[in-house]
Amino acid sequence: MGELTEALRELDELMQELGAGDQAMAQRVLLVEALGLADEVAE
Repeated sequence: MGELTEALRELDELMQELGAGDQAMAQRVLLVEALGLADEVAE
């Protein structure tokens, strides 16, 4: 899980650098929902 987290963090940083911040945020929201972490993130 740690490797996946690191890869997703790197992808997010790359998207931010490329000016795709809105898309990066949308992807984070989808991942949180898909992994069932919405309650944990809201806290």
